[in-house]
Amino acid sequence: YAPVGEIAWRAVDLRLPLRTDGGHTGEDCLARMNNTAESGLTRIFRGAMPVAVANRHESPLVLSSLRLGKVTLLHLPGECMMEYQLFAQSLCDDTPVAVAAYADCGPGYICTEAAFGEGGYEPQWAESLGISKQF
Repeated sequence: YAPVGEIAWRAVDLRLPLRTDGGHTGEDCLARMNNTAESGLTRIFRGAMPVAVANRHESPLVLSSLRLGKVTLLHLPGECMMEYQLFAQSLCDDTPVAVAAYADCGPGYICTEAAFGEGGYEPQWAESLGISKQF
C-alpha cells in the first residue's frame, strides 16, 4: 500500500451534435415511434430513444475525470469507441488512464467520424455525431 497523493475531480458539460442524416431526423424517429405497424423494439430503439435524446439535447451530458495520484479515471457518456480511450491515454504521457463509459446511455454509440464512413453496427445505432471531428 502507498499514499494516493493528489486527488482531483473535474467535470465539464458536453453537447454532442444530433444526427440528421437519412432516417435519423426528429420527424423520422417520431413517425417510427408512433407507427404501430413497426415492432416494439423498432418503435423503442429507432423511435422513442432518439426522440428522448433530441428532447433533452439542451441539457448537457457530463464528461468527468477522477485523478488519484498518477492514475486518471475518465468517465464518458454513451458507448464510446476505443479511439477515445487511446486519445485520452495519448494526452497523459506515461500516466495510466482507465475509461468507463455509459455515464449516460442516451446517446448510444459514440463513434468516430471514420466509423460513419466505414459503416457497421455501431454507427447504425449512434444517435449523435461523436465528440470530435479529429478522430
